Amino acid sequence: MLYRILSIIIGIQFAIVSHADNYTVDNRGNVIFDKTIENLPLSKDEIYKAAADYIENAYKDTRYNIVENNSEAGNITGEGELINFHEQGGLVKSVLYSLKFYLRVDAKDGRARVRLIARTYSLKTLSDVKSSASEDVIISDCEPIGKVKNKGHKKAFEILSAFAEKTINNVSEALKSATPAVSADDDW
Repeated sequence: MLYRILSIIIGIQFAIVSHADNYTVDNRGNVIFDKTIENLPLSKDEIYKAAADYIENAYKDTRYNIVENNSEAGNITGEGELINFHEQGGLVKSVLYSLKFYLRVDAKDGRARVRLIARTYSLKTLSDVKSSASEDVIISDCEPIGKVKNKGHKKAFEILSAFAEKTINNVSEALKSATPAVSADDDW
């Protein structure tokens, strides 16, 4: 019985740690979700091409505008936007959450680093009592990272985290399913 209780407690602690470690915050306040994919049977150029294909053709959740495209270095970055992805409030007053983010892939022979980077929530307050208002809030200042407490910020971060995980997994699958080039000098 004691063993079972300890295993449940340890399992809960690992779940909390792994959830808390799915992002980092850089010195500029950017929230970065990332994953490194190892042992890809692809060259740097093949990984870059597969990443570019994904960013150019991904329309499921957002459409990307390519803002960095360096094939020599193996880096590509697309800017995306989640519009009104969360609504907080009620009948009289609502706050709509939107944000711009960057999806970046860095390619090397046999591996890739996929990052989703976000900095600011764009909040739009709609009210029956007064006119609408807009403001930008830095994500890393808000709950659960920062000290600004707000149920809407906390829920928006949960949605952002789930979206980042889904997007990074989609890119990972696209890279893993890319077909390596066939060498013309194979001796068959």
